[in-house]
Amino acid sequence: MFFSLLFPLPTCPRFLHYATPARHTFQSCFPALPQFRPSICRELPRDITSFVKTVKRKMLSPVTMMRMPMRKEITMRFVRHCFARIASVVVMAAIGGPVTAAVQDGSNVQRSWRLQLAGSVQDASILASGRKERILVWADSGAPKAAVEAHLLINAPLAKIQPAVQAALNALGKFESSPDSSALAYLPEHWSEVLLSRRPDLRDALARRFTEPKLKLAQDAGVLSPEEVAQRLAKARADIHWDVTRGNEIDAFKVTYGGYNAWQNRSYGLIHQSKSELGIQLFDMSAAFGHPATVVRITREDTYPNPDYSLLHELRNFNPLGGGQSSTLTRGVVPADVFEAVRKAMMTAAPGAELNIASSPLAWVQPVASASTVLPIHLAVPATDGATLQAEAIPLDTLIGRKDMPLYPHDLLTLPGGDLLFSAEILTEGSSVWRLHPDGRTWKVETVWHGREDVRQLALSADGGTVWFSGAGSDNGQVRLYAYDAKARHVASYAVNLGNSKSIQSLEWQLSSAQTPAYFDRGNSSDANPLGTDLFVAWQPKTSAPVDGGMWAFDTTLHSLRQSFMQETIRPVLWRGSHGFWTEDSVGVTEFNAADGRVLRVIPLPQRVGAPGQEPDGKLAPWSPKPLASFEAGWIATGFMLMLADSELLPPEIKKGARSNDRFFGMYVVDLKSGSVLHSVLLGRSDTLQAAARSANGRFLALGSTAAQGPGPIVVLWNVANGKTPVSLAGPARGELKALAFSWHGTELWALGSRELLRWRLPDSLGDSARGGSFPEQSHN
Repeated sequence: MFFSLLFPLPTCPRFLHYATPARHTFQSCFPALPQFRPSICRELPRDITSFVKTVKRKMLSPVTMMRMPMRKEITMRFVRHCFARIASVVVMAAIGGPVTAAVQDGSNVQRSWRLQLAGSVQDASILASGRKERILVWADSGAPKAAVEAHLLINAPLAKIQPAVQAALNALGKFESSPDSSALAYLPEHWSEVLLSRRPDLRDALARRFTEPKLKLAQDAGVLSPEEVAQRLAKARADIHWDVTRGNEIDAFKVTYGGYNAWQNRSYGLIHQSKSELGIQLFDMSAAFGHPATVVRITREDTYPNPDYSLLHELRNFNPLGGGQSSTLTRGVVPADVFEAVRKAMMTAAPGAELNIASSPLAWVQPVASASTVLPIHLAVPATDGATLQAEAIPLDTLIGRKDMPLYPHDLLTLPGGDLLFSAEILTEGSSVWRLHPDGRTWKVETVWHGREDVRQLALSADGGTVWFSGAGSDNGQVRLYAYDAKARHVASYAVNLGNSKSIQSLEWQLSSAQTPAYFDRGNSSDANPLGTDLFVAWQPKTSAPVDGGMWAFDTTLHSLRQSFMQETIRPVLWRGSHGFWTEDSVGVTEFNAADGRVLRVIPLPQRVGAPGQEPDGKLAPWSPKPLASFEAGWIATGFMLMLADSELLPPEIKKGARSNDRFFGMYVVDLKSGSVLHSVLLGRSDTLQAAARSANGRFLALGSTAAQGPGPIVVLWNVANGKTPVSLAGPARGELKALAFSWHGTELWALGSRELLRWRLPDSLGDSARGGSFPEQSHN
């Protein structure tokens, strides 16, 4: 309540309309604030008191702004944008999600409307209802909806329409008014989108001035590929959501348009507790339509006491974080007498001229052909008519002798001789790594390491001789890097020095082509750079491993500004090839030159999140393992999370019983030779894609998680060459799946569950044995 009293939020749809900003304009008004993403409210400024003071200092009523002469349009535009941008953030913080404009119809220009008593419309202003006013109502379909503003567009010059509207308003009472003119760079809200949708020359001018130079710099610096530069430039030329105020430096946007503003303020009640602000705005939009065109916008903002507000109730339910009711309400309304007088005046002034009426300028936005390519998805679904292999279950608590202690498994890998290593945490005892050795029908269990910090990732060198992991030992709380010599059964530890204060605990890591750990992070450059400041950073060892217990110095081997052009954090691909290395980013999978960090190649990917058939939005699939690669077979697999319940991509037997918001996980298998998606292999309906594993030579790819339909794991084995499932894998109807791993001889697939180890014995015909330096690889969420 305290917050709402400090900064009461209007609740009318018209406020929400003004609170639907363009992200870049918000950032230009407040460059000190974090980069604004509508879906992430955690990025609000920490000093909320200072933030609210800024809001109150910048806020002006849209009707009040109409009184300002257009020669002061720069100041007005800044204030209006500050109001809209700040308001949208506060609204989203209050309601927990992005704000959607209430009046963006985007349909046919002419809306179905009628005039009726405000009291008969559910969402109408209480002030208008109490005064028994007639108002404008949209009546397209369903229940009538009170108009919060109306836009009238007539194919006639402003010089002909303005005198007629002025005369009509004079007959309705006393109005204050001011004629004005301004540049196209300062059009009223949303009319810039109408202008740009109909003027490709203006879009091109903006792209050439603000986008093309930066893209060329990025290409020269090796941050973007030439194909990406061409694609991004084409998208900029098709974009209608530019902040056109930036165009005040371009001659085409200095062209002026005429206008006229009129307003009328009234107050009601003995103590003037209610008030209304009526505004009529006329301006010339011939520059957008290529012929004489005049727009008239009508809106009235009513403010009155909230009938549901109780000071006693608010004090009794005081919440310092806000959420209380406001003592006043604000509603937008279009009075019928003003609307009719203006409409008739316009028709009389220009007999026979086409007159259209809409609730938003966006109704006149002309569709612009998209410059993005929607890549097709050819989904491969698991077969249901093949042979089924049942898993052999080995209880974990029996193996390690902890039957009464809660166990939290993390990772699993196989050794060349048939041994297994897995890591898990035991409640109250800490984290351990165990080695299992088959001994006839039993297993010998050996504790490799024990400490306090979870060992969530195990990585094995290509020769199968060294196991790498990180954790905090029992002696102190520092996270160290460990190397386990599988033959000598010895664990060496190292303190990692990255050349800064950053701890390796929070960093992604994997083994490089040198079979030693490489660390990755999203960094920030302190140097001013026109390309940005976000960096993709990699560290690798300066020297070979020191003596056991020593300090191992790592050096920065890559700091790429490509991260500044990506919507999400770049992720390394599990790739140990000797030439370059691969990552996954908002575009697709990207190959970097290992020597100088320049982009060598980019392979775009289809939509990875959401419904198929959409334009890729740059999001990486959440709740998915690291991208997995086979250097030998020449492919990379990366996750997707699609909503397929309503898609024709799924056969009926697969999507039976699925709901529209169910997640379907799988992986795109990218053929590096052709640069295209080879298969889109599906795991099925699940809440996550928990694990993926490939056989030694990349012949098979296994996907696994916990089934969404009930308890128990779901695991699918894919033949990468033909995109088919050679067998079905069945497991127990209990527990959760944590990790997958192929054996080195390729005839076994292992799974680490929450309660047990699972083993599927594959037919010899499906064996993919390690040879000539090849090795199995795995990844988990």
